[in-house]
Amino acid sequence: MDSGKDKTQPRPSWFRVVWPPSTPRPELVEHRFDGSGTVDDPFIVTWLERDPQDPLQFPTWVKWCIAQILAFSFFCASFLSSAYSAAVGEVRTEFGGGSSVNSLGVGLFVAGFAAGPFIWAPMSVSQDLATILVMRFLAGTFGASPITNSGGGIADMFSAKDRGLAMTIFSAVPFLGPVLGPIIGGFVTAGAGWRWLMALLAIMTGVSFILGAAFVPETYAPVILRRRAETLSKHTRKVYRTKSDAFGSRESASTLFFRALSMPWKLLGEPIVLLLSIYLATVFATLYLLFAAYPIVYQEARGWGLGASGLPFLGIMVGILTALAYSAADNLRYQKVLRRNAPGQTPPEARLMPCMVGSVFIPAGMFWFAWTNAPSVHWMASIAAGAFFGFGLVLVFFGVTTYLVDSYTVYAASVLAGSAVLRAVFAAVFPLFTGIMYKNLGLHWASSVPGFLALAWVPFPFVLYKYGHLIRTRSRSVLPKSPISSLSSMSSQVIAVSKPALREPWQVISPSSDASLALPRILCLHGGGTNARIFKAQCRVIRAALAKDFRLVFVEAPYASIPGPDVTSVYGDWGPFKSWIPAGDVGTAGHSETVDRALRQAVDADDALGATGEWIAVLGFSQGAKLAASLLLRQQQQQHQQQGWMSEPMWSGETPAVPSFSFGVIMAGRAGLLDLGPGPWPAPARGQGGVLPMPTLKQQQRLDVASIHVHGLQDPGLELHRDMLNDFRDPVLVEWDGGHRLPIKTLHVGKVVDSIRQVARQFQ
Repeated sequence: MDSGKDKTQPRPSWFRVVWPPSTPRPELVEHRFDGSGTVDDPFIVTWLERDPQDPLQFPTWVKWCIAQILAFSFFCASFLSSAYSAAVGEVRTEFGGGSSVNSLGVGLFVAGFAAGPFIWAPMSVSQDLATILVMRFLAGTFGASPITNSGGGIADMFSAKDRGLAMTIFSAVPFLGPVLGPIIGGFVTAGAGWRWLMALLAIMTGVSFILGAAFVPETYAPVILRRRAETLSKHTRKVYRTKSDAFGSRESASTLFFRALSMPWKLLGEPIVLLLSIYLATVFATLYLLFAAYPIVYQEARGWGLGASGLPFLGIMVGILTALAYSAADNLRYQKVLRRNAPGQTPPEARLMPCMVGSVFIPAGMFWFAWTNAPSVHWMASIAAGAFFGFGLVLVFFGVTTYLVDSYTVYAASVLAGSAVLRAVFAAVFPLFTGIMYKNLGLHWASSVPGFLALAWVPFPFVLYKYGHLIRTRSRSVLPKSPISSLSSMSSQVIAVSKPALREPWQVISPSSDASLALPRILCLHGGGTNARIFKAQCRVIRAALAKDFRLVFVEAPYASIPGPDVTSVYGDWGPFKSWIPAGDVGTAGHSETVDRALRQAVDADDALGATGEWIAVLGFSQGAKLAASLLLRQQQQQHQQQGWMSEPMWSGETPAVPSFSFGVIMAGRAGLLDLGPGPWPAPARGQGGVLPMPTLKQQQRLDVASIHVHGLQDPGLELHRDMLNDFRDPVLVEWDGGHRLPIKTLHVGKVVDSIRQVARQFQ
């Protein structure tokens, strides 16, 4: 990351986390950020080691305290949504109106859904039914924040490794609240009246507001870094910028506002997001249907009192708590999956196992309840059925929520907001027809209707688990693209590229100026979890330095991927993100052909633009460097086969139609190499953390091709980079004081550029 690490910072305290000082800390002022502090070359503000303001580096106890406050605010919102159902009878007695009209108090609240109810709590002095219904709607409308933002806050603070347990607790909250609402609400209403129930709700939300305002800090990294940059600029009189401000798009506040406003709706256009949101909405609405159904079953049919009629919800609560224990155990399974995959390459489908289990329990519980809820059957049977429903409810919500968060990490809040909209609509509507449905169909068949709905969804998580990665690959991403024209001022050779709504995997991104068409060409391969457009921006300084000598062509990888480490903080809206290595099924055939096709079509596309220069080199970073070195290995193997040096020929017929390269530029490339021969890619060896099927080459197999290796001395994968260096006979090594990223300082870039020019002269 940065050119230096401050390892002497004190352990961050709660106060430094929640209330950061208004003046920059000494370690920030003294830290050597990349850049010169000028307008043209600003200091690039990033996180420090043990940074007290980095949400991912918060002390564990602070993270969990904040998570509990977020969960409590969510609990208050969901508790308010159902507690009113216990008071419907008294409200109807005092103000009149039919059962469906009075049930609107539940539906209208959910239609707005939940967190600022304390503002509108004066409904405790309401003198008519219309005022109550209007206040319920306003309470829900102004309280949407914890429902939509809590999940995003957890995603900001917890890494993928730790997020599962946090999301498990978060997933239980929206169900524990509604389940406890009728129980507590029933006894409060029976003992003190419905107005005291409304007062209790006002007190709860007031406490939630105070806790949130006093103890919950900002957790969105780009906002924190931007504030840090502004503070440093003000107090040091030098120019500090975040990466996104310095190199990303510069858009007006109104543009950003409307983008944020429209993002949930755009993301709902994603097939996976839409289907999962409908599934969640159906399950969630079934819970609210039970808020209207339980009084019918236990008050009207069995003759129970107001307080006792809420106790059957304890069955659902038992299922919810059991699901929490199951999810904690399942998190251990997910930890093993994480260890089997390279960092950032764990497929989101690994999150769906709880959802698959829960999808079976929900219809089982509903049919059990449907055919045991008659007064002639002991009450324990129907209440026990609620445990099955509650168990499946949390597992489905947990599996779907974590799947969406892992798939759309940077837009977690937007995805959850879009999903919450559908849940609110469904939950608002279902209670309205519950009374009529039970009147017309009877206790058994009316309770079976949601069971049949849940049964229809059972296959969906299983299909998504098996084919979800293919669906995501073919998904028409609607993530906005930041215009790259803002980068044009950095180099006269950088020409603005038109912004296609979708880019095919093989689409080339290269300068289109006539001056570069005859220059020698370098094929550039991005790292995993980024894309060609991002890599082009990351190479801005290198491109500018080489603009008069070489034409750099940036190629897009063919496989969909989650964003790589540190990508979303700067290029979060530059998706879709791609990878050269598919997640999961590495043992199947066709991957080498897919990569070759992407490379070949990029070459053809650049030829079609009029480029005539020879292909002189291949340049790759991280995963792209692994592929670049593997291409050079295959090139050497092909040459040896043509010369009759190989005892067992690898190719019969045509060899892959990819250009030959005179040398390679291997930047932060980890050993070992990919087997790009015909046939399937071997499965990765256990413990290697990704697709690393080939061991370090034997001495007689070392690559003879010229190569330049660029290593950051602070890169955590430095030892693996040096292992790859040993795969080449006479490599040129360039080391610089940095982490796992591309160099951008003039001093460091100069070493890389000089090496490229020097090696290239041998072949020109």
